Amino acid sequence: MTSCTKPSAVSRPQGSRSLGQGVRPDDRRAIHDLRPARPDGRSSVPGGAKIALFRSLFRGRADVYPRRFESRKTGKAGYQPACANEWIQGVCEKPRIKCVGCRHQRFLAVTDEAIRWHLSGHDGEGKAFVMGIYPMLQDETCFLLAVDFDKAGWREDARHSGKRAGT
Repeated sequence: MTSCTKPSAVSRPQGSRSLGQGVRPDDRRAIHDLRPARPDGRSSVPGGAKIALFRSLFRGRADVYPRRFESRKTGKAGYQPACANEWIQGVCEKPRIKCVGCRHQRFLAVTDEAIRWHLSGHDGEGKAFVMGIYPMLQDETCFLLAVDFDKAGWREDARHSGKRAGT
């Protein structure tokens, strides 16, 4: 079983920080400023600043990211690794062979362009685009943890998790 250790266990470039060290007041202001401020509903924050903020808040594996898909047959949605060879005739053997077992895997790295597509909701071809992140790094550490508390006992569950985390 893998576990998520504190970000401090990961070596990172000098001057970088993780969310485990807390979000700075400037970051909170930047998050607030991403809301539409112009009459046309668009944000006045430059695209590069949005991408930098996104990267600082949603840190995971940089070598691969999942892309949302929706099955035309069943209507079910899910995420799978974004691959440069997906659906290329003679290379990609989906649906007969799943991505995990494909010998032609060429997963796409997280780029500013992919983040820009995610923030806009569509890719360079105008197709719907939603990317995810793989928060667990290859050394089995992570920078974030998402927890879903629901049902009747969600408050008590959240309280117990906070105590265990030392908050």
